[in-house]
Amino acid sequence: MDQTGEALRGIVAKVMEIDQLVGSISVSSQQQAAALNEVNQSVSEMDRVTQQNATMVEKTTASTQALRGLAVNLRDLICGFRISGGHGSSPARQLQSRLRDSAQSIG
Repeated sequence: MDQTGEALRGIVAKVMEIDQLVGSISVSSQQQAAALNEVNQSVSEMDRVTQQNATMVEKTTASTQALRGLAVNLRDLICGFRISGGHGSSPARQLQSRLRDSAQSIG
């Protein structure tokens, strides 16, 4: 009887130990699930920001190309003016000179 009681107490102790381990595993699993959820949210946010940046780059590129075209047109219009008068360095002549110089870099 004593041996049976001792064996049962040993079994109960082991079952309690296993129960604690299962509880610890459960808590760890919940913590990991919460951490994975945070990682997923972060990745989703990074994807959203990346897509937003790509859209902004596309818009900036289109705006830059449009602005370049307008600058070329403005240059052509201003260079088409004939400035008469003295041979000095008037502001209008300086502007035309600068536009011609920059036109070479614009293309």
